[in-house]
Amino acid sequence: MQLLGRRLARRSHCGATEPLRHCYLVGVNTVDCRRHPGEAVPALPRPPFRSELGERIQREICARCWQDWLQHQTLLINHYALDPRKLESRNFLYGQIGAVLFGEGEVAEIDTSKRGTIAAPGG
Repeated sequence: MQLLGRRLARRSHCGATEPLRHCYLVGVNTVDCRRHPGEAVPALPRPPFRSELGERIQREICARCWQDWLQHQTLLINHYALDPRKLESRNFLYGQIGAVLFGEGEVAEIDTSKRGTIAAPGG
């Protein structure tokens, strides 16, 4: 069953119905993941951010790839001593989301010799 671009509703544990916004679903709980083309893989239950980026991630990235990203993000935070409260660190991580999950830009290497500094990938 393929439901592309339709507004759907799902029941929560308490019986309330909430809309699924702009989800490109292959089945009820699956998504055609950008990193696993042609496979119906488990979808994220909700966008990870309250933004267009969060909705895009929910539409195009499966739950397994999101978990892989969270582990990679932890490595980046630890190796570069990032403080997610700082705008520079958040911008770096958002850029890495684009690079790692969507192939937009260059993925930063995890180089422990650069601990505490944020350098542009390749530079």
